[in-house]
Amino acid sequence: LWPVDDRVTANAVIEGRTRQLVTAPFEGFVAEPLVRPGDRVQQGQSLLRLDTRELVLEQARLRGELDQAAGRLRQAMADREAAAVALATAEVAAAQGQLSQVDGKLARAELRAPMDGQIVSGDWTQQVGAPVALGKELFELASADGWRVVLHVDERDINRLRSGQTGELRLAGQPQDLHALQVNRITATASLQDGVNGFRVEAQWVGDAPALSPGMQGVAKVTVGQSHLLDIWTRSTRHWLRLKLWTWWW
Repeated sequence: LWPVDDRVTANAVIEGRTRQLVTAPFEGFVAEPLVRPGDRVQQGQSLLRLDTRELVLEQARLRGELDQAAGRLRQAMADREAAAVALATAEVAAAQGQLSQVDGKLARAELRAPMDGQIVSGDWTQQVGAPVALGKELFELASADGWRVVLHVDERDINRLRSGQTGELRLAGQPQDLHALQVNRITATASLQDGVNGFRVEAQWVGDAPALSPGMQGVAKVTVGQSHLLDIWTRSTRHWLRLKLWTWWW
């Protein structure tokens, strides 16, 4: 019956404090991937090039149409034909608009890093020529200016966690080291992990963070108060029994 620290155990993963997605600016095909997950990149660095051959042909065609429309406009103005001038002016405006759209796509065909960081996901080295849809996620970047710990807390334990509670973490890649952390945000985002429904809880380091990479995993234990060993050892059984009795009871 001796009271001991009551702790909630949860799987943990390391994420960058700031994360950004790089998406496809238009429908196209992968021409040349330049980075892979794990690579560190600088803001403005090229990540991937989309195929622009069809766009270049379209650009040449539209430039020809624009030149022709401009020629018709000059001729109509020389002939002082108001109707022909109006028609040619509309044709010039339409060609200029279409050409601007193609020029914009060509300018965005080379995807660049929006910030300094590390590539977390997006391996296109084996998918050269693969089609991509507008808005498709191509890369995920994690900033290198800080990390956070994300816990997957079982739904049976989520009501015992509070912001400000402290705990400890051991990483799978550094099992010999014990790191202190503090809960700073409990979200309403539920997810299924290893068959267990749980909620996302974010924590921050207490003190200096170790050498980390996004995606590293481990196990965290958060102290939620004190309890007796008998209560801790039988808690899951009592929870299961209560739910079953409620299910069976008329």
